[in-house]
Amino acid sequence: MVYLLEPDGIIKKSYPDMESLPDKEDFLIGKSYDDLVESFDWRESDCFGVSEWPALIELALRYGEVCARGLILDSRWILPVFRLKEMREAAEEANRPERRRSMRLADEFVDQVFPGWTDERRKTDAAAAAENDYCMKEVQSEIESLLKASIKPDLVSHWERIGGRH
Repeated sequence: MVYLLEPDGIIKKSYPDMESLPDKEDFLIGKSYDDLVESFDWRESDCFGVSEWPALIELALRYGEVCARGLILDSRWILPVFRLKEMREAAEEANRPERRRSMRLADEFVDQVFPGWTDERRKTDAAAAAENDYCMKEVQSEIESLLKASIKPDLVSHWERIGGRH
């Protein structure tokens, strides 16, 4: 999967028949990423929102490639941001008041048939939450490690020239 970050904050994705973007050196003379990007079927990405934009643009300014419409990145650079988003959403879902209320009602019923059920489920939930927290910290560290790379001045220059801000 390849992502296109446009200066207006739109994130698009495409599923080209390739593992990752080719290196600039692999293009035929006179060809560029623009030729490649125009051949892709772009769709607006529903995977990311405003809260992920800062990390995505920071990654694009380090690992992206220039095209007339913005910056393109293959999914290997974006995957950690997606994984962190998914883990955060799972944690939020587990702690929603409506979910807790419905679990409490289910626990009361099941505990009548299987005494001790509620205590065991709570232990399992606590272990799962702890594992999710640990994994979120690991992925956050991975993102921070990726962001230690230097921003590429040519990417910043292009991004600002087409109206992007970071």
